[in-house]
Amino acid sequence: MVDKGLVDILLRAIELENREHPHDTLWVTDIAQCLRKTYYQFKHPLKPEYQLRRPLVMGKAIHLWIENLLVKHKGELGIDIRTEVEVMARVEGVVVRGLADIVLDNVLYEIKTARRIPVKPYLEHILQACFYAYILGMSKYCILYISDNGYREYCMETDNGTINIFRERVKILKQSMENNIPPPREKSPLCSYCPYKRLCNRDKTLF
Repeated sequence: MVDKGLVDILLRAIELENREHPHDTLWVTDIAQCLRKTYYQFKHPLKPEYQLRRPLVMGKAIHLWIENLLVKHKGELGIDIRTEVEVMARVEGVVVRGLADIVLDNVLYEIKTARRIPVKPYLEHILQACFYAYILGMSKYCILYISDNGYREYCMETDNGTINIFRERVKILKQSMENNIPPPREKSPLCSYCPYKRLCNRDKTLF
């Protein structure tokens, strides 16, 4: 066995996980999050060390704990549950893929960790969850926010207006990538936590 420490092995594993997208494929999160951030992720990919930061690791751990807990006790709870449900669709000529967190009794659930629970769901989370629900043929979706101070669940109806916004975002990102011009900046409370905020603020190619 190669004499490497755990950190070296973890960083290599992250590199393997971050292998390039197929040329005609995007992830649902690529479209739902700030398109300018997605553009930078393609043009200026972050080093694997970034993904070892505590908030990212803890977020993934919470997802995994909730999903495993519900699956383990689904018989006693009397629930019908699926986790990490694969979703794929062709949108504006682009294959869009994703993994929906939980389908519980025919309702789509997305789990989000946050420093603070928002007073209303973030648009990018609505876009993501609504798209999953739409493709899976579900009329309702919920977003569960979990923070250090508590939790809150928001539930909404799947609607065509949100899906049309998603489609338009695919077109915008596709055009930006082809022309090598960043999409418009999308101001959000999440900007404070974006690893590209300095690059975004310096970039003069603003619309």
